[in-house]
Amino acid sequence: MSKLNFIAKNILVVTIILLSVNFVFSQTEAEKAGKEIYEKYQAAIGGTENLEKVKTSETIFEIEKYGSKGKLTVIEDKANKKSYNLEEINGRKREIGSDGSNIWIRSDESYGYYNLPISVDNNLKRIKLPNEKIDGKEYLVIQVTVSDLPAETTEYYDSTTFLLTYRISSETIINGQPTETKIQYSNYQKVGEILIPFLEVTNNYWGTSTKKVLSVKQNIEVDSEIFELSPKKKNSPKSTAKISD
Repeated sequence: MSKLNFIAKNILVVTIILLSVNFVFSQTEAEKAGKEIYEKYQAAIGGTENLEKVKTSETIFEIEKYGSKGKLTVIEDKANKKSYNLEEINGRKREIGSDGSNIWIRSDESYGYYNLPISVDNNLKRIKLPNEKIDGKEYLVIQVTVSDLPAETTEYYDSTTFLLTYRISSETIINGQPTETKIQYSNYQKVGEILIPFLEVTNNYWGTSTKKVLSVKQNIEVDSEIFELSPKKKNSPKSTAKISD
């Protein structure tokens, strides 16, 4: 794999991580319809009050990427916008984290910080687009843009349940050509008071990958060190110690 393709894959992963956070953004007249749909989505998955009760979480996925199987562990400190992702495939590890101010990566190929913003609240816009039909089913469509990020994203919400079904991101990073990443979310299941998609299928330039939820823990104790880019270590930090108040 070329260095350019490797960098591109990591940028796509980071962009998806950023867009997965429940950001708060300033409202303008042009964004009202998109904001209303997004609020209905939040209500459908459990409501703002229940979402805010989940301070920390650990989700373990079974993953398959381009023919190889492995495991992905995602640990989040939602209140402080911190996250840690550990991907393990074929005996190799890749870690991507956010310490609340910076996004970093640690792997055999890369080590260091990304030059990407963490706080995109004031630059994020969700704008309603015309409804679209996919396989005969109508979806509510929202365009999501963040001025400081290279991706433009379109989200498709079920017009009946308001659950997020598709997220399509487009970037021009592969040899100057547009690159599209399409994620399908399905099999929503309740964990505590929150609905979570237990299956994600991603299609992009490199092929198809899947994520299946194996377990979810909410409001766990987490060692705050796990969100920091520490010097390279043979073993990754564990998530069993108590997070500092």
